[in-house]
Amino acid sequence: EAVHKKAPGLNEVEKLRNEILGIEGTSLLKSILTRKEMA
Repeated sequence: EAVHKKAPGLNEVEKLRNEILGIEGTSLLKSILTRKEMA
């Protein structure tokens, strides 16, 4: 039962991490693009 209770929690963490990575990834891309435009 303990394992079943942990599984959804891990899934939530994975989702959050993916969302954060996605947000950071897009902002990184944007900053790189703006730098290229300025250069």
